[in-house]
Amino acid sequence: MQRRSLGRALVSSAAATTLLLGGGTAVWAQTPPAVTVTTLAERTVTPAQLPAGTLVWRLETFPTGDAAVAATGNAGVAAAYNGRNYLLTLAPPGGATPGGTRVAETGAVPVPRTAAQIALRISSLTGGMGSQSAVHSHPGAEGYFIIASEFGARSQSGTVRVPAGRTFVGPAGGTPVQAVNTGTTDLNALVFFALDAGQPASSPATFADPAAAARVVGATGLPATGLPAGSALPLMGAAALAALGVLSRLRLVPSTIRPTL
Repeated sequence: MQRRSLGRALVSSAAATTLLLGGGTAVWAQTPPAVTVTTLAERTVTPAQLPAGTLVWRLETFPTGDAAVAATGNAGVAAAYNGRNYLLTLAPPGGATPGGTRVAETGAVPVPRTAAQIALRISSLTGGMGSQSAVHSHPGAEGYFIIASEFGARSQSGTVRVPAGRTFVGPAGGTPVQAVNTGTTDLNALVFFALDAGQPASSPATFADPAAAARVVGATGLPATGLPAGSALPLMGAAALAALGVLSRLRLVPSTIRPTL
């Protein structure tokens, strides 16, 4: 049974003033401005409920919210956002849910299969130009589908720019990461989580070398709409990205993208 959660949010920043708003939204007052991450829906499953082998996140839409919820199965979570009824499913690559319209697929997902229970969550991510989260880590996997603007996925390896209409899967759980709006318009994205439910969903973290983390080390191939502050490196080719372990976390599926979001 899916459990919807409007009371949890993951938002953090470099400064220390927090304002909790209705609907499960947390906003941190800071300069530069903060991103806002709002939990749309969540459920908890056991590892035995998940399919064996390599899994991806499959994002689909349904005509109604009830139809999306009815299709969640053992490893899906449904949520309404921006007038669309989404279903996010952890599943083997290449599948489809009857009645759904495919939006995107991304993986492989580093699922925390050793956890007693796994929290499956879908959230929204928004923020103005230059907004960012604090450096943090998760006890599991996170991924993104970018709806508008350009997302900067920052880790100690550097910053990867992800334009609208593309997906990104973050590194394994416990890795320090930071979310940055590297575009020139307001950021709007969906965030996917598969977390160890027995641990805090997010913990403060630091980069050993913040300047290195801020350098641009790659993009998904679409024209860039912006650069993160402190950009110092040109976009690297596939060999350089592979050496940094970035390509292993990227899967581009342009044929599955529906630009009407």
